Amino acid sequence: MLCNVFLLVGVLASFSAVLTLPGIAGIVLTMGMAVDANVLIYERIREEIKAGKNLRKAIDDGFKGAISAIVDANVTSFLTGAILAIFGTGPIKGFAVTYMIGIVSSFLTAVFITRLLLEDYAKKENAKELTFTTKLMANFLQGMNVNFVGARKWFYGIAGGLVILGILGLDPHIFGKLNLGIDFSGGRNYIVRFEQPVNTQEVNNALTEVFMAQNTEGENLSMRVITIGSANQIRVSTNFRINDNSETLDDEIEALLYEGCKPYLGENVTLEQFKSTELNPEIGIMQSQKVGPAIADDITSAAFIAVICALIGIFLYILLRFRNFAYSVGALAALTHDTILVLGAYAILWKVMPFSMEIDQAFIAAILTVIGYSINDTVVIFDRVREYNTLYPKRDKAQNINEALNATLSRTFSTSMSTFVVLLAIFIFGGETIRGFVFALLLGVIVGTFSSMGIAPHIAYEIQMAQQRRREKKFAKK
Repeated sequence: MLCNVFLLVGVLASFSAVLTLPGIAGIVLTMGMAVDANVLIYERIREEIKAGKNLRKAIDDGFKGAISAIVDANVTSFLTGAILAIFGTGPIKGFAVTYMIGIVSSFLTAVFITRLLLEDYAKKENAKELTFTTKLMANFLQGMNVNFVGARKWFYGIAGGLVILGILGLDPHIFGKLNLGIDFSGGRNYIVRFEQPVNTQEVNNALTEVFMAQNTEGENLSMRVITIGSANQIRVSTNFRINDNSETLDDEIEALLYEGCKPYLGENVTLEQFKSTELNPEIGIMQSQKVGPAIADDITSAAFIAVICALIGIFLYILLRFRNFAYSVGALAALTHDTILVLGAYAILWKVMPFSMEIDQAFIAAILTVIGYSINDTVVIFDRVREYNTLYPKRDKAQNINEALNATLSRTFSTSMSTFVVLLAIFIFGGETIRGFVFALLLGVIVGTFSSMGIAPHIAYEIQMAQQRRREKKFAKK
């Protein structure tokens, strides 16, 4: 992991890359994938040791057994990143580049460096036998015999109910419209700093009153104020006269902003000091951003195309590797489920959560991170199903799927928990600006783990059984 971080940061530094919020998402997902690759390897080595092989042979065969799943998971994820880099813009492209670099670095460190270290240890004369477990966790999720396929209708029911709830959440007549950021709605953002902490609701009311008095054209005014960074700093987002291209409009809006914020600025802060960080670097407007309607439409289209192309690319690669569209449909169903649930949760919860839950480019990066995590999990399970189908071609497919899910249960738990714990730490300690973004990732880990075990393999099973019935009917006619 240390080598992975070293390589990743070194490459980013050599490119003089700016580390943005979506870029951090790429690094977080990279860490999760790096852990996952090591967990896959260790699980395989542990299986070989249980089969009676010595440490050196178990390490060799363990890497051989894990390499297929690792390659498939990394290639699928890299393909997603490449498509996003081609079609994405701005932060989405930054996410994609960081993501792809991280995939390569995690593959190199997990497959080569980990192997070198393990093999070097095993060659030592006084090397102790590694068990790849601890006494506390030796039997945890080992030897499980859960009938996942038999319980698939329960999974369908839970997933169907959650998807319906998510779709209802996206209906503007039920829960209201999504909380679109200016990336997609168009508008202006201002970061304003005060001398003392302020109440965002009071500031919002004051600004709304001032701007509404000047809203002579009767436009649907949007005004949002949230704390950002610290209690004495806010972000003001508004679509006030966004279609007006007047050269003096920016000065007019800053004057209105000053009027609304004046009671909270402290004594003797003039308009010029409020507008200029050079005159007053501690109080006033720290940063401003404008996104016009045309740019917002372009960003929306680029984000939509990027996600759709990523899904199509995943579909085609899985079809190529697993030689049956049943796996592609299962993976696509799982990813659609994950996307709808995260979007629906944001539509339902954004009014009640104590942090910002805007749908902006950072949120799109979060959705892409969720897709990457979920498909990585799904491909690992599919790879084990394919292995059992090859070893036991005449055995019932349901049995092979059940054994594959039970065999990967420990790995799924380990990877999901390690990723979840990292994200939870970032959510708690990472500050207000990143909290809404990380909340989407936390939801994604939960729903992605569920869909990879409860949806994707079972949809694939249903399609394969339908294919088998058609073949049997066709053979019976002959």
